[in-house]
Amino acid sequence: MGKFKTIGAVLGAIITAPAFAADLPPRREAPAPYVAPAPIMSWTGFYAGLNAGYTWSQNDNVDLWFYPIGGVAAPGFFGRLSAGWNAAMIGGQVGYNRQLNESLVVGIEADIDAILGGRRNGTLLNSSSFSFVNGDVAVKATLTNIATARKSLDYLATLRGRFGFLMTPQLMLYATGGLAIGGARSNFAVAQIVSTGGSGFGYADASSARIGWTVGAGAEYKLSQRWTAKLEYLYYDLGRMTYAGLMWSAGAPYSVAVATPRFNGHLVRLGVNYQFGSSPAPVVAKY
Repeated sequence: MGKFKTIGAVLGAIITAPAFAADLPPRREAPAPYVAPAPIMSWTGFYAGLNAGYTWSQNDNVDLWFYPIGGVAAPGFFGRLSAGWNAAMIGGQVGYNRQLNESLVVGIEADIDAILGGRRNGTLLNSSSFSFVNGDVAVKATLTNIATARKSLDYLATLRGRFGFLMTPQLMLYATGGLAIGGARSNFAVAQIVSTGGSGFGYADASSARIGWTVGAGAEYKLSQRWTAKLEYLYYDLGRMTYAGLMWSAGAPYSVAVATPRFNGHLVRLGVNYQFGSSPAPVVAKY
């Protein structure tokens, strides 16, 4: 009789097991670990940084004119010398960017760079024939001109607007243009020798802050929210300088030498910037 009770209990458990299992909560897989999305880069904010690069002159000409003075008959002379600069440069910049939307950034930047040497001297040697009357005798003579000239920039500063387009949240291509100011310097020395005897010499030196314009383009990349690196090209034009010096012979001036160098050129430079006071744009969580 005990055997039948045991068999009946087993059969009852088998019959009621599916109904009991149906009342249990369904099994679920463990949720994947939460990974916070990366913050969106923001270009808005003030920044400052350093740069280094290379600059070279576009127009190497230094033009010279000679004008007689005091009624002394001196032949006129025109000469063109080739002088300019190919130099390294190093400096810094400050600026502000404003990101308008996902694609556009506008800003303003000021920079100043020291030009490290790189001057090239220009030389000129030529001669011309002329005639003069000594008493009742017409005399033919040859005038030999020997000239050297130099021009250079001591520094270059710009104040420019920037208009950028974001190729990606981290990479910006931009156009830029505005004001350029440079420390221009030039000098020349001239010797004149007459074949029948006599010589003259003149020298002049000039320097000034020249104001002009600049235009260019560049690319800037966000290494992180705070740090960026950029590559930039600029063309600058500071206009033409005019200065003069007297030519002397036997203790008296006899001619005025006038030089007109132009100061324009190109630069390519690399820079790094640190961005202040901005935070990544907020990320809205989606569930």
